[in-house]
Amino acid sequence: MLIKYINNMKNIFWLILVITIISCKSEKKNEKTITVEENLVTEKKATEIQFPEIETPYTDLVSIFNNGFSFTDQIEIEEIGILNIEENVYKIFYFLDDSSDLSVIKKLNIGFRFYPKDPNEFENEVDKKEKAKTIAIKGSAINSMENSLVIVSEEFKIMPNEFTHAKIFFYDPNDGIQGKTLTILNLNL
Repeated sequence: MLIKYINNMKNIFWLILVITIISCKSEKKNEKTITVEENLVTEKKATEIQFPEIETPYTDLVSIFNNGFSFTDQIEIEEIGILNIEENVYKIFYFLDDSSDLSVIKKLNIGFRFYPKDPNEFENEVDKKEKAKTIAIKGSAINSMENSLVIVSEEFKIMPNEFTHAKIFFYDPNDGIQGKTLTILNLNL
C-alpha cells in the first residue's frame, strides 16, 4: 500500500511539474506579445512626429538625382532636387527615405560640394583657390513636404552653373564624413 501511495505521489508530482512548465511558457509568450505590441506603439508614435510643413511649388523643383542612395545603414535618401530662386540663387532639397534613422541624421550635417568646369568663374577667391564650393546644412532641419521628409538648404548664390561633378556627404564636424559619398557627374544648374 505504501508503494502504491508513493507511486501516486510521483505521478501527482510529475503532473504538477508539467502544468507549471506549460504555464511558465504561456507567460513568456504573453511577455513577448506585450513587447511586440509596445514596440509597435513606439514605432507608431515615431511616425506620427510632426515636422514643419513647407510649401514649395514642386513643379519648379528640378530633380538632379532620383535613384536613391544609402550613405550608411541608417541614412538613405530617395532624391535630391534644386530649386532656382532667382538668377544664380538656389536651394537644395534632400528627400529622405522612410527607412532612415532620423535621430542619427539630426546629429549630422550634410555637405554638397560643387566642382565647376572653370573654377575661375567663382566670385569668391577662396572658392577659386579651392576649385570647389561647399554648401552645408544641419541634418536637424527636417521638414515635411507633400508627405515626404525633406531637409532644405538655405538660399545660396553660386556662379558658375556648369560642374564636372558634385559630391554629397553626411558628416560630423568633429569626426568627419560618415559613410559613403554620393558623386553626381556633369551637373548643370
